Amino acid sequence: MEQHTIITIDGPAGVGKSTLAKKLGTILNLPYLDTGAMFRKLALQLGNKAETLPDSILQEQCKKVTFQLQGVGKNSLLMCNGESIGHEIRSETAGILAAQLGERTIIREYLKNIEQQIGNTMSIIAEGRDLGTEVFPKAQFKFFIDANPIIRAQRRFNQLKKEGIFQDYNDILHSINYRDKLDKNRTIAPLEPAKDAILIDSSIMDIDSILKIMLNYITIPHLSQ
Repeated sequence: MEQHTIITIDGPAGVGKSTLAKKLGTILNLPYLDTGAMFRKLALQLGNKAETLPDSILQEQCKKVTFQLQGVGKNSLLMCNGESIGHEIRSETAGILAAQLGERTIIREYLKNIEQQIGNTMSIIAEGRDLGTEVFPKAQFKFFIDANPIIRAQRRFNQLKKEGIFQDYNDILHSINYRDKLDKNRTIAPLEPAKDAILIDSSIMDIDSILKIMLNYITIPHLSQ
């Protein structure tokens, strides 16, 4: 059986995981899997208060939502039910819904299964919050990116503004602090670095500097698709 290479990039919101995964994927000619987008899209599909539904109903609702991954690098395309996922998942509302839904074991297991299926069929760069610890514990290369919440909020504000989405900076900062609290304190797969992950503080580093550090650890000969 062919051994596929898995590179995981974990960390809280606003540290640059998506940008890093896209650029790394372009350099290494690998697709990148945005698991945060999967949580957000699933949360939007299931709707408000979905986290309060009984397991049996929630499981049936999840079965109606499928994900597919196409392309490589910056051209990687995550599909949901055969359609590309748009900017609607980047709202702070979607982020909060995803964090609340992430408290449910049945949701995490459903998406974990899909993510592992994708990793079993191709080499990928996967970014999220618990990939190195829960989803791909045997990944060949693991990174955990962190940064000061104030800096992360400013980055998210700038990112949203660039995309034509205008949100109050203080609301974003509050949302990030709230997400951090939920992510770090949940009993199921809390946000924490894997014991064998490379830790990088991106507070005062630009993307290219972080990429150089990551590429120093990634041995190209091991990559196969």
